[in-house]
Amino acid sequence: MKKWKEQRVNIILGSFLGILILLMLLATICDHSKVSYDHLQKVEPDSVEKLADGGSVVELTIDKSVKKCTTVAFCTPHQYVDVYVDGRDVYSLKETAGRWGHTTGHVWNFVLLPVNTTHLTVKLSPCYPETANALLTYYVGNGREICMGLMRQSLPTFIISFIILIVGIYMLGYWLLVCKSEDVDATLLYLGLFSVILGLWTANETDFAKLLLVNQHATTFAAYILLMAMPIPFVLFVRSFLDFDDKNIWRVFCGFSMVMCVISCVLHFTGTWELRQSLILTHIVIVGLLIYLMRAIVFKFVKRQVGRRLRTCIAALILVILASIADLINYYKVGGNTGIWGRISFLIFIVILGVESASKTASMLRRDRRVKELEQFALNDTMTGLYNRNAYNYYVKSAPDIADTMIVTFDLNNLKKCNDEHGHSAGDDYIIQTAQIIESIFEKQGKCYRIGGDEFCCVISNASKCQIDRLIQQMHGELVVLNNKKIIPIRAEIACGYAMAEETDDGIEKIRERADDMMYRDKSRLKQNK
Repeated sequence: MKKWKEQRVNIILGSFLGILILLMLLATICDHSKVSYDHLQKVEPDSVEKLADGGSVVELTIDKSVKKCTTVAFCTPHQYVDVYVDGRDVYSLKETAGRWGHTTGHVWNFVLLPVNTTHLTVKLSPCYPETANALLTYYVGNGREICMGLMRQSLPTFIISFIILIVGIYMLGYWLLVCKSEDVDATLLYLGLFSVILGLWTANETDFAKLLLVNQHATTFAAYILLMAMPIPFVLFVRSFLDFDDKNIWRVFCGFSMVMCVISCVLHFTGTWELRQSLILTHIVIVGLLIYLMRAIVFKFVKRQVGRRLRTCIAALILVILASIADLINYYKVGGNTGIWGRISFLIFIVILGVESASKTASMLRRDRRVKELEQFALNDTMTGLYNRNAYNYYVKSAPDIADTMIVTFDLNNLKKCNDEHGHSAGDDYIIQTAQIIESIFEKQGKCYRIGGDEFCCVISNASKCQIDRLIQQMHGELVVLNNKKIIPIRAEIACGYAMAEETDDGIEKIRERADDMMYRDKSRLKQNK
């Protein structure tokens, strides 16, 4: 049954990854949309005049040959926008998020043109110096077709980002349902958190999301928060995955990231320093993260701890490092991102290390199950399920305080007669049935042990609150029910005794000796009453 369950998990995991790969291929090679890239007709500016405040005035001429030319569309990163046709203001973007951000955000502008427009002027003013001199791309044509074309063009990158998000959610769910209850590390948890954050961030950065989501101020704010939070789970994952003991460096790194995030938010909300302006700090943290990764790898090489896991990690990290460097270079060079290939490299990285981490987790789960099985075999009586003599001896040696402790001892009458007259199978049934009665009544009060063939005891802490006589009466009542069922071929009897800890006792065994004395007197009484 366990083997089938493991196979079923593997089948589900394999099917899930197969579906993700299929979606990725469909996103990149299929083209069934009625809206093609041909509708994304660009227009180059006639002139661009740089202004003293870092803004610019762009002159555009609309070619009359462009069909259905009703709209000009362009994306502005944190820019105030004014569009003029024949000196008349036809479009303006000045709205900011107020306390949530003194900026217009990263916005697609769709300017509806008056009929027979041939020329327009676009004035751009940066919300702050860091966004000055942005290079924009201008599209002309039908507004709906431009929108659909842009969404179709960015759909593959959005799907890859969405797959990264789903993979992260899958890892988190797997860890929460399977690993949290077991003694395993949090490698999958950290990688899942990183994947979820990365998926949300990269999806939010696509034109598909920008055009689909209405509140651009919220999405812009979320993008910066996600980016600042991303290094923390990644550092924790690398440290756990590589089993890298770096003492306090990872704490300093994570602490610095959290403090930086808090300070950036405080400065942002007070209007002192916008999140976009503090982005350079986030990029410094990312560079520090790459250095941390390289240090961990070099450390493993120096210590000659290069195994399959490290080789797998290096292969995957080469992809993520190249993608991160490309992201940073592309951002500062053209103000964009790496597009689909950068996201695919991250997806490959996550899947490779995710599978490796899942394999490690499965191995740890199997090991823990074997350990628990061995512990159960060593400390539990296989016939009755109660603790065995080994467990009792361990408790006797390790019990730190016997004050307010009671020992209750039990012995089965006529077990030898049952074995001799009806066979050992009947004797086993006798032991099992009476053990179940003892456990059902006394297990709530303390721990029950089978310390011999037909000898049992229960160790009760806080015994001053225990109503022992009532419990013994309940036990005899259950014995009457058992005998009436005729499950055992002889009459079942349990002799019982108990004793409380005294100041002169130097251990558990002293209490048990007095309990045994009372139990033997009860055993004699039961024999005399026959």
